[in-house]
Parts: sequence; C-alpha cells; structure tokens
Amino acid sequence: MHLFLGILCTGFIVADSYKILVYSPTFGHSHSNYMGRIADILAEAGHNVTTLVSVMDPEVADGTKLSKSKETAELYSLLTQTKADMFEMNMFNPIGAYFMGQFFGSIFSTQCKELLATPGLVEQLKNENYDVYFTENFDMCGVGLAELIKPRSFIPTASCSAFGPMLEEFGIPTALSYDPANTSL
Repeated sequence: MHLFLGILCTGFIVADSYKILVYSPTFGHSHSNYMGRIADILAEAGHNVTTLVSVMDPEVADGTKLSKSKETAELYSLLTQTKADMFEMNMFNPIGAYFMGQFFGSIFSTQCKELLATPGLVEQLKNENYDVYFTENFDMCGVGLAELIKPRSFIPTASCSAFGPMLEEFGIPTALSYDPANTSL
C-alpha cells in the first residue's frame, strides 16, 4: 500500500512540471542575468526550461546555469563594434537620446529579422508546444516570437523601471506621478 501511494505521489509531482521557454537576447549583462535567473529559478523548481539565447554581444554570458540553453549563431554584432555606453550618455540631451534610440532600434530590428530568418527555428519552437514563454517586453522580437510559436501562456517581464507602453501593458496607471523617466532611477 505504501509503495502504491509513493508511486502515485511521484506521478503528481512529475505531472506538475511545465515546459517553459525563456527568450533572452545577449545585449546587456544585467538583462541576461535577470532572464537567466528566471530560467534557473524555474529549473530549480523542477520545470523543463529552455533558454533561447539570441547572441547580440558575444561578450555577454547567457545568464543561466541550470536551464537548457539553445544558442543562436552570433546574429548581429554591431553592438560590440560600437560599444555605445548609455550610462555615460547625457540623457537630458534630446539629440543624443534620439540617436541612442535610433541606434538600439536599428540593432534590435536587424537582430530580430536575422533570428526569425534562421532556417527552421520558428517551426522547431512551435513544435515544442511550450506551456509558458517569458520575454522582456521592451524587445518586440520576443513579443512577436510569442505570437508565432503560440505558447499556452505568455509572461512579459521587465528588468528595468517601466516606461512608456510598458505601463499600459502591466496595467499601471499612466498618471504623470506614475510615469518615471528612465533617468529617474
């Protein structure tokens, strides 16, 4: 009888495990560490976690130690060639902020095009039938990938203070007192 109960309880534990995909482009150490930590916590809890690492900067580690890592080829390395340091930039200069936005917009859109053009990748991810998918919501490639692979649940995250459209997405009121600027950290 005890053996039967032990087998039955083990079955319940295994059945509670989810198949999870974490999308993590390597463009910054803090973001990669944040997404890697999410993957590691879920893997420690017994879930089947895969981290899709889109290599934008080969000098940035994927941030995960426990999940299965599915690394793309180095897709776009303009980020490492330029090494624009946004922490040293004067964000109060509207021209500099504009060019920084243009720079990152160009990098992320090119990276996304190359990721989605990787032969068989989207179809392979779709066929995995993931239960849960995590991505940072400021990266529209990760959000778009969720639409293509159709996981059962999509969980957007943010490793920085919420800004602009993120506030509405997370249901945070957009009153001026709730809308911090990126420089108010």
